[in-house]
This record gives sequence, C-alpha cells and structure tokens, in this order.
Amino acid sequence: MISICIPTMDRPQKLFEAVCSILLQGEDNLELVLKDNGTIPCTEDPRVEKVLELFPGRVDYRRDEPLSLFRSANDCLARARGDLFYFMGDDDMLSPGALRAVRERFEVERFREPFWLHGLTVSADDSGKALGIDGSLTSYGQMLEHNRIGGPSVFWSRGIAAISGNFDTRYRYAADYDLWLRMWRIREPAFLDQPLGIYRHHPGQTSVSRRDELEREARAISSRHRYLADAIGAARAVQMSRKAYGGDFPPER
Repeated sequence: MISICIPTMDRPQKLFEAVCSILLQGEDNLELVLKDNGTIPCTEDPRVEKVLELFPGRVDYRRDEPLSLFRSANDCLARARGDLFYFMGDDDMLSPGALRAVRERFEVERFREPFWLHGLTVSADDSGKALGIDGSLTSYGQMLEHNRIGGPSVFWSRGIAAISGNFDTRYRYAADYDLWLRMWRIREPAFLDQPLGIYRHHPGQTSVSRRDELEREARAISSRHRYLADAIGAARAVQMSRKAYGGDFPPER
C-alpha cells in the first residue's frame, strides 16, 4: 500500500485539486494521511469533504496542535501504514499515471529492500498550467552541489525509512534535501524518466518568501554531508589498509 502524507493549512481549493489528482490515478491500494494545521478544518469545506468521501476507510485525518511543515510530515509518516511513502504538499499534484509506474517499479524491487526512487517534476503556475519539466539522472556528487531532485517526484519504502529516519526537524526549509542525501548513502535511488509530480508556483510559497534562509540551510546541509562523506571515506581506507597489511594501521609512532 502507498501512504500519501499531506500536511495542509487553510488552502482548501489547492487541497481539493491535490486529492483529485490522487483520485484520478485509479489506484485503490493507497491511504491518505493528513495533518491539518489550518485555522478552519479543511473537512468543513464541502469540496474537500466530498472528495475525501471517495476514499472510504482510507483517510487518516488529524487536526490538533499546529506543527511546522516537516514536523507535520513526520506526524503523517508516524501514522502511515503503507509499504511505500510519499510526501505531498497540499499545493502539489500527482502526474497522470505516476502511482501505477511507481507501484510497478516497487514490485520489481520489493525483495531488494531498502529502496527509493525519483522521477521528473513538472513546474506549473498557480492554475496548474505547465511551465516546464525538471529533473534528470544525477549522482551523489552532483547532489552535494545542490538539490537536483524535486520533492513531488520522490517515493521511498518503509525499509529505507527504518534506516534513514524521517525528516530532521532541525531544518525548517530544506529537510527534504537532507533526507534525500541520507537515503542516498544507504542506496542509490532508481530513476524513472517520466513526470511523477507537479510543483505549482504561487505567491507566498516558502521557496520564494524564505529563499535566502532556504539556500543558507541547504549550504549547511551540503557541507555537513561532505564532511560525513570524507570521514566515512577515511575510515574505509584505514579498514582496507588493515586488511591488506595486517596488524595495527597506521603504525604507532
């Protein structure tokens, strides 16, 4: 089962459109896990209420203390029951056929846990009109330069989440970038050369209103992971040298 985790806050029209894009996937083996941080419950909007009714027994809804974005995402992940996770902003949408393609690839990889994948991300305006397509096959080294993976195109398994953990809430704006790098050290992701998610640009978005803070945080994450990569590489070199030469290495002075 695919668990689609959606934090939401006072954007009923966008949430309605996001959930409609899930409904149009034609997939039954999924659940919606919502964390409502709004001043008014999203379920009081008739559009949202009606579309959620089309997922009988498959909606886990919680509305209590408002949480930040990534704390909300972790709250959803903690309640998720599926084998495969997807973090979806209430202003994002799924591309047609995305869940079928992901499910088919996941079935192939099921016995090679842990596993995660990413694909292409459609950039769209506030109305959903496509502006372009982003994403490509990339490497860990390129990811250390900057985040090359669109959040709406990432799916990951419960198995890799058990090793990597969830979003690090010390980061307010780029915790997804940190999680992708942590999962990459466990296993390189598969890449699907097709659109999986739609990222809609609109006024008030954090990536616009907090752009400087986001970029500063991303640089700190990159530096941290570069240091970890160097430390792991040095430890492996010492281990290999000990195997090759035996005894204590490096030698005592």
